[in-house]
Amino acid sequence: MIRPPSRFRRTVVSDAKRRLRWSSRTDAGGGAWQTPSAVLGADHPLSRAVDRRESVGRQSRVVGAVLIGSIIEFTQGAGWAAAAALSAVVVLFGLAIGAAALTQRQRDRALDLIIEGRENVAVAAVQRERQRLHAPGTQRCLARAIDGMIDLALNPPKIRGRGARPLFEIAVVACVAEDLRAISRRLGAHHASVRGVALAERLMSDGTSPLYRDQADVLCEQLRRIYDLMIDSSP
Repeated sequence: MIRPPSRFRRTVVSDAKRRLRWSSRTDAGGGAWQTPSAVLGADHPLSRAVDRRESVGRQSRVVGAVLIGSIIEFTQGAGWAAAAALSAVVVLFGLAIGAAALTQRQRDRALDLIIEGRENVAVAAVQRERQRLHAPGTQRCLARAIDGMIDLALNPPKIRGRGARPLFEIAVVACVAEDLRAISRRLGAHHASVRGVALAERLMSDGTSPLYRDQADVLCEQLRRIYDLMIDSSP
């Protein structure tokens, strides 16, 4: 096991504790929130995702200190430092991959809560997603994606290259084009509730949604639900 040089270890541990105390009180924008465990319980999927993401973050900071310390020692002639630095780089790479996956899982679980209608819970991860979904840029981008899907379904290219088949079901999307346009118009005008935007984004991004299957009836029902949620309340 790699251990950071002693003169760096105390500083890293102290800094990690300070960051942990601060992150439990504030989000990235400085607002006061509660931890997911305090609001949702320790066994909630979002609580577990946040805990694991923070654990990986703490590990990354410690390994990063090892890397910095090893580089400093190497420049001062320590022969062991090169191997320690290389090992730290490998570990950091693995942690970075894990952190990316956990960050996406955290966002997905926060999105689940918003879709359930619990977008007001005082948890930083949920509020960050709520702000992102409410942003005009996010809604316009989603509207453009829907419009592009409609145009491709209604005007498919006459010459289709190998491997160029769209991921979605063209015939199904063509059948519900008007319903999709109604949703796109609300998104483009920034008149959609956050909950509706969340469900629309999930429909577009989830490869198992009826948008990517031969399930026109199921998709129609889902689109009606999204539209109703969009006009049900203001964000």
